[in-house]
Amino acid sequence: MSELAEYSKKTRVFQLRLDAPLLFLMAVLASPAFAADTSKSPDAKQLLGVNVGETKIPPNATAPNLRNPYQGDPKAVAQGQTLYSAMNCIGCHAPEGGGGMGPPLSDDIWIYGSEPAQIYLSIVQGRPNGMPSFSKALPPEAIWQLVSYVRSLASDSPGQPVKDLPKSKQTGK
Repeated sequence: MSELAEYSKKTRVFQLRLDAPLLFLMAVLASPAFAADTSKSPDAKQLLGVNVGETKIPPNATAPNLRNPYQGDPKAVAQGQTLYSAMNCIGCHAPEGGGGMGPPLSDDIWIYGSEPAQIYLSIVQGRPNGMPSFSKALPPEAIWQLVSYVRSLASDSPGQPVKDLPKSKQTGK
């Protein structure tokens, strides 16, 4: 057998040794056991336990004491709209929250929940697969103003203060 034929035979055997484990791994990862269950949105209390990046939520921060101090304040909504543009939220979520790279904010399907505390935690902590943490870039007051604006996007009158969204808009169901 020539040297070229011998080399070719060894290369094919080596390639088969690499391909088999890779194919097995791909089959395992494609199985239903590894599929994510997206049927439930976590509540604010569950999100408190999730650290994304270096963000640490104080231990005394619980869902009941995370309240938007600007709820129903038209000036806060306007300031939130300015921040939405200035912090380039538009880049991922579109100018009026219609979605793009990031999920839409103007519909009733919310991955991490649409209650004010849940939105606040998403902005503070960030979320996997793209949403950065803004805890070091914005003070809590500015984040609550963003929350006021983001909640207004899911209402019938975007840019106007929202007192309470219907339950279907709060849970994503």
